[in-house]
Amino acid sequence: MAVEADEMAARLRAELPGALRSGQLVPYYQPEVELSSGRVVAAESLARWEHPEYGTLPPALFTPLAENLGLMGELTQLMLRQSLAQHRTWAAAGWVVPVSVNVGPDCVIDPAFPDVIAEFLRSEQVPGPMLALEVSEQTGTTAVSSVSSPSWPSSASGSPSMTSAPASPRWKASAAGPWTSSSSTCPWSAPSPATRASGRSSALPSTSLTNSA
Repeated sequence: MAVEADEMAARLRAELPGALRSGQLVPYYQPEVELSSGRVVAAESLARWEHPEYGTLPPALFTPLAENLGLMGELTQLMLRQSLAQHRTWAAAGWVVPVSVNVGPDCVIDPAFPDVIAEFLRSEQVPGPMLALEVSEQTGTTAVSSVSSPSWPSSASGSPSMTSAPASPRWKASAAGPWTSSSSTCPWSAPSPATRASGRSSALPSTSLTNSA
């Protein structure tokens, strides 16, 4: 068994760079529900690897490899782009909820990261307050504080502007590690094969929650 696990890890390591660029790494969306009303008030984007042979892989199997290969920044940006695109799809259908995305430690300490976020928000026409950046406690509060109040581009009026610049997204601290979920609920949906390359899910999420085994 140990030999098989080592062989799988070696194969995943070799295939991860290509998988990142071929649409195999996709976000699943987990709802955040207001208990008093049962209303879905937000969505958390969770990275999954839809491997052609091994099936859907959890982040614990590939994020350590991404860190070792120096690909966490690329993975973070991929999840951000796809999650903002999905938010725009939901909003166009009249379903507006904030989406949160896990942020790797390399991005947190990158002084250029705010500009990357601002460009993604502009290109997908998503207001800044509709995005929450989740940072694991494992990342460290010192690193978070260095970029938690960056000089985000803003419109002349100081309000969110889809044609000029977005407002700042929100930062959230998470007790879970990067790219993991602390809840037992299943994701809403996986992107269909027809829409996998764009990172968009063809169906709106269901507000009913299903517990995973």
